[in-house]
Amino acid sequence: MIDLRIGDWITQYSSGYWQIFDIKPNYASSNDKDHEKGELLGYHILCKKAFTTKMKPRIMVEWVHSDWCNKVDKDTENAILAYFEENPKFYQKFMDTPNRVNPAIMNIWLSVPTEEEHKITTFLEHCPKRINDTELTPLLREYGLSEYVNKRLPATHLMNFLFYPWDMDENYNLFLSEPECKKFDDAT
Repeated sequence: MIDLRIGDWITQYSSGYWQIFDIKPNYASSNDKDHEKGELLGYHILCKKAFTTKMKPRIMVEWVHSDWCNKVDKDTENAILAYFEENPKFYQKFMDTPNRVNPAIMNIWLSVPTEEEHKITTFLEHCPKRINDTELTPLLREYGLSEYVNKRLPATHLMNFLFYPWDMDENYNLFLSEPECKKFDDAT
């Protein structure tokens, strides 16, 4: 287990001082040369920024792997608490800012001939709004799109799914949501 708790003030990969509001386990979602699917790889720290390293107020919310996080020293924590005490309006703004992190995005590049573009529309109409990542390939195959998945550019379309790396089923398969597809010249 990590030595971090909800409520701790930390520094992390992104500069500034952040407060932890949630901790999620980080499990491997696939097998690779270093990890087995389902292996605990650490933790996702969900945190809210209150200040830059120069103690300038700056509110942001994000998530980061626990390996990048360090508790602030006692002097820094005292400075944060003193600033909040002296600036109750900012403290209230910080507390009122929702603890909502942005999802990650999974991209699928497709090279679909113009005469086959209707398959994308059909796929999107029938694709569940929330799908397990292991169900995606068979679904692409079912709707005639798997042959157009392109691991290299150029591609004609960009399909996106949103996900949170801690949102998994009991078999450590990621859940993907909100599928959308844009024609490549429209994707920028």
